[in-house]
Amino acid sequence: MPYDTNNNPYYVAKIPDLKRVTDDILVLCTDYKYKDLYGIERIIARGFINDGATRPKFLEFFIQKDSLNNGAFLKHDYNYWHQFCTRVEADRLLLIDLLRNPNNPVQWCYTVYYTLRCMGWKSWSDNTKIKKAMGLRNRYMVEADIVEIEARIKIDDE
Repeated sequence: MPYDTNNNPYYVAKIPDLKRVTDDILVLCTDYKYKDLYGIERIIARGFINDGATRPKFLEFFIQKDSLNNGAFLKHDYNYWHQFCTRVEADRLLLIDLLRNPNNPVQWCYTVYYTLRCMGWKSWSDNTKIKKAMGLRNRYMVEADIVEIEARIKIDDE
């Protein structure tokens, strides 16, 4: 059940509609709205590809791939990709979202945050280079791909 976010205007309580394509790739199946640190509404378009929570191998046990934190990790990936804000702001928004989830121990939230502050520069830099070389479309799936994934998931569920 989503947690109460009445005290946090920057968090959208709805859990994103993510479908797992592989162990490390999730695709967003419906648009997802949220507000950034400045109160600007952002919409993550259907088809955005993310990994749930990027983490080094030695921290795999530490961050669950499927949890109430999916919205926080989705927004973080989106902010790292589009870079509408600074890296510090993207990491800070993730920390705020993680702290608002009462299931997350405070120490865990800060461990995730400081790990990002120490290691996130590589992803931020890589995203800048990839965007420059390939354009924005390489982080989005086209409609036909999404429909195929949804159909495959329905078959697997039956």
